[in-house]
Amino acid sequence: MKYIRVTILFMLLFVTVNYAQEVFVCDSYTEDGTPVGPNNRFEIKPYGTAKYILIKNEKKFDDNLLYLFIDKIVEGKLIPFDSKTITLEKDDSWAVTSYEFKEPGIYDLYFLNSKQNKLASIKVEVYFSEEFASRSFTPTKSYIGDTQITFCELVINEKPINPLNTLSLSQSGGQVFVYLNNYMPFNIEIIKVQIWKLSNDNSNYENLVDEKKYKLLPEWKDTFFKYIFKSTGEYKIDVLDENDDFIASNIITVIK
Repeated sequence: MKYIRVTILFMLLFVTVNYAQEVFVCDSYTEDGTPVGPNNRFEIKPYGTAKYILIKNEKKFDDNLLYLFIDKIVEGKLIPFDSKTITLEKDDSWAVTSYEFKEPGIYDLYFLNSKQNKLASIKVEVYFSEEFASRSFTPTKSYIGDTQITFCELVINEKPINPLNTLSLSQSGGQVFVYLNNYMPFNIEIIKVQIWKLSNDNSNYENLVDEKKYKLLPEWKDTFFKYIFKSTGEYKIDVLDENDDFIASNIITVIK
C-alpha cells in the first residue's frame, strides 16, 4: 500500500512538473527560449529601460494568444498598470515580448491564455539607478482634455475589449475594466476615482460607495484600472485629479 501511495504521489508530481510554466524578466534570450540575464530586481533610467518578458512551457501551449498583464503595488494594493497580447505559432512552447519599465516600484506580471486561465506569474522590483535615485522628476501639470471613459471586459494593447454599459454580476463576478482615453498626455501623476450609487429615494447619485487613487505617468494619454462591483444598481464613476478638479464621468448599470 505504501508503494502504491508513493507511486501515485510521484505521478502527480511528474504531471505538475511536466505542465509547469515559468516567467522570466531578462536582458535577452536564445533561439530555444532560454532567458539570458534573468533577474527579478533591476535598475532603470528615468526615461525607461526595456526588458524581455519570457514565459516557458514544458509542452506546447495549444493556443494562439497569450495575454500579459502587469499590475503595480500602489499604497499596499495591486492595481492594473498595463497589458499586452502575444501571438503564438502552432508549435510554440515559449513566448516572449519586450516591455519598457519607466517607473520604479514592485510589479506583478502574469500571463493568461485565451480561456482567461492564469498560467504563471513573477514579481519584480524596479528602482532608479544610483545616479538618478536622489533626483526629482516631477512634471509640470498642464492637463486638459476631453477624456472618454469606457467600461469593458478587458484592456489589451491599450484598447478596450468588449465595451459595455450594463454589467452582469452572475456572468462577470462584478469585475469590469475602466479605460480612460485623454487623447493627449494627462500631465498629472494621480487620479482620484469616486463611485456614486443612484439613490432609491430620488434621481441623484448621492451615495458615495467607494473612493480610490491611481498613479500614472504624466506622458500617458490613456490609462485603465480594474474595479469589482458587489451589488446591483446604477453607478456613476467620477474621475478627478489630485486637486479634485473634474476630469471625466460615466454611468454603468449593474444587474444580477
